[in-house]
Amino acid sequence: MKLWNKLIVTFIIFGLISVILTVAFVDKIIMKDYYFLEEQNLEEEYSVSLNSINTMIKKLEIILVDWARWDDTYYFVENENEEYIKSNIVKSTFIDLEMNYIAIHDIENNLIFANEYDYEDEELVNIPIEIIETIEKAEIGNSVMLIDGKTLIVSKEFITDSESDFDPNGTIVFAYYLDNEIIYELNNELHMDIHLTENSTREFNDEKFVIRDNDNSIVSFYIPYANSERVIKAEVIVPNSISELGKKSVSKITNYIVLLFIILLISLYYGLDINIVKRLKHLSSQVTKITVSKDLELRVDVNNLDEVTTLQKNINFMLDDRKNLNDELVKHATLDIMTGLFNRRVGEEILGNLIKSAKENKTKFSICFIDINNLKTVNDELGHNTGDDMIINLAGIIKSNIRENDLICRLGGDEFLLVFHDYNSNQAELAIKRINNRIDEFNRIENHKYKLSVSVGIEEYDGISTMHELIKNADAKMYYEKKNKRNKNYNS
Repeated sequence: MKLWNKLIVTFIIFGLISVILTVAFVDKIIMKDYYFLEEQNLEEEYSVSLNSINTMIKKLEIILVDWARWDDTYYFVENENEEYIKSNIVKSTFIDLEMNYIAIHDIENNLIFANEYDYEDEELVNIPIEIIETIEKAEIGNSVMLIDGKTLIVSKEFITDSESDFDPNGTIVFAYYLDNEIIYELNNELHMDIHLTENSTREFNDEKFVIRDNDNSIVSFYIPYANSERVIKAEVIVPNSISELGKKSVSKITNYIVLLFIILLISLYYGLDINIVKRLKHLSSQVTKITVSKDLELRVDVNNLDEVTTLQKNINFMLDDRKNLNDELVKHATLDIMTGLFNRRVGEEILGNLIKSAKENKTKFSICFIDINNLKTVNDELGHNTGDDMIINLAGIIKSNIRENDLICRLGGDEFLLVFHDYNSNQAELAIKRINNRIDEFNRIENHKYKLSVSVGIEEYDGISTMHELIKNADAKMYYEKKNKRNKNYNS
């Protein structure tokens, strides 16, 4: 085999091995990051699903509390006034509340009233005795119960007067069946894919189980029945969209590498031909001439030829492309694109770590839940571009009026969360006052079509609450302030 052919084969083999190793290395490094982000997304989808199911069950209790604290209900138990039933517990009551059963007992657990609404016949009927006996065993609060193979959501509350001046004189129970139609509505609301399968005899535990295939990941968890050892199996189907994005990125980079390999081989071919092979041929011709002529005075020409390569430029181009892809990925995973602030996921992660540190080191901090007033009105009347401008201006005001070690993140829509390190609630209120003063200055000086204002709820960490409880308390205080502002504006 000639030297030229040997060089070609060597370069082809070396190039193929280099491409394969480089692609394998790039695939391993890039996909590791994508799989990590997909695992985080799967955990978030699982948390949202579990919280949504719990909220759906909790919603029944919220409705029932109003009835249990209603004076008319209290006095009905006292005198069994039939007018109360005729006026309040009718067909439309069951339909509006989406209930199947309503039952009222006195404090001695004697049944005073029990009705079921038959949605097929559209009639009120008596509740079967076995169902009454089952719901009578329910604890105060919410329960998930198994009746005739169906899942029944039961909420039970003590009946008392609206001011709680008297002792409870009975209990009231609302119950409805958890069917596929309710889960379908929940999926539409959350834009998710949640399934409840047949109840199982599997031993209950609070762990989740994950099954993965090429297209989806399925997270399974279990909800226990209060009156049975059986459990409900819930499944959340999450598309593997992040890893698919990673595979596309790897495929794109692989194409760049293959293209680079082809360009390099062509360059090497012409480079070797011009700079080596032709020189060797010229040298061979001169040596032959010397050999034939036997003229020892002749000499071969010696020339220094330049090397031409585009390898460094192409590799840098490939690395720049990868860096840009990773930077864009990190940006979308951690920041709110509109404001440049941390997004909900990062904000909650930082707050969770701060709570853990505060518990261990006995340190203090406060949070503030901030909601922009009238953002929906601005969007509807002035357009979403103006609403976006409102959000961006508020983010800038808050960011420029807090300390560097304080945290601000956008939870979504018109909601922000502020975390004040080492601040008690009084110090946090002073900080919020400075922000409100700057907002007033903004409204006074800047020429805008809207008036910027916020409602806030401040909560100091008590060393006990979970992150969700802490945010929930601050949210409730914010809502109370917003409600007061609305009432004040209405009265004025």
